[in-house]
Amino acid sequence: MPIFLMAATVITALFSAVTGMGGGIALLAVMTLFLPGQAVVPIHGLTQLGANFSRIAVFWSDIRWKIVALFGPPTAVGAWIAAMVHGGKDYDWVKGWIGIFILAFLLWKRLRIKSFNPPLFIYIPLGFLTGLLGIFVGATGPFIAPFFLRSDMENEDIVATKAACQTVVHLVKLPVFLSIGFSYEPYFELLLLLLPCAFIGTYFGRRLISHVSPRLFKAVFEWLLFIIAWYLIFKFGLLIH
Repeated sequence: MPIFLMAATVITALFSAVTGMGGGIALLAVMTLFLPGQAVVPIHGLTQLGANFSRIAVFWSDIRWKIVALFGPPTAVGAWIAAMVHGGKDYDWVKGWIGIFILAFLLWKRLRIKSFNPPLFIYIPLGFLTGLLGIFVGATGPFIAPFFLRSDMENEDIVATKAACQTVVHLVKLPVFLSIGFSYEPYFELLLLLLPCAFIGTYFGRRLISHVSPRLFKAVFEWLLFIIAWYLIFKFGLLIH
């Protein structure tokens, strides 16, 4: 089991470092094959914390800190509320609606506008909703990704700023899962193997991204969102649950 999860962590971290997204949900899918159900989201969150932190380290100068400052505090509030209502229930059906949201965004973007630069205050409610959803669905990257597909941001800016915001999301998950009784201790050795793998993948991804044109990057980004959206819709059984 560890060797497969290690390989998956390297590959998905590399992928996210190049494209800005997709790696988290792919790793979540792999982890469901090898980990107990109740451990998937907490272990995935801590692994992704390492992956996103590594992207912060290598893309530090490209982070738009004003966005992160607006996004961060509401994330903690959303996670705190989620902790109070979690109750160990299955909320996977929410992922299907995230897929619908992504498709609606992509359609609107293609039909209505050539550039997308939402006002910065939008990252306040986005942070709150992401903190709320993060406890239930694990990988929130596809949900927040459209808001980072800004025409005033380069490839590195998108990857760096999104990674910084996702680091906040995964960081606030840690005390939440501890507070609802999850123990990381049985998975300590596994985490010691996976976290360095996240750094390795990010390192090589950072070396690749400079060779990708902004136009190609954003086109790939949108296609990945499209594919992930349909995956979420079919995988998690929309429309009524």
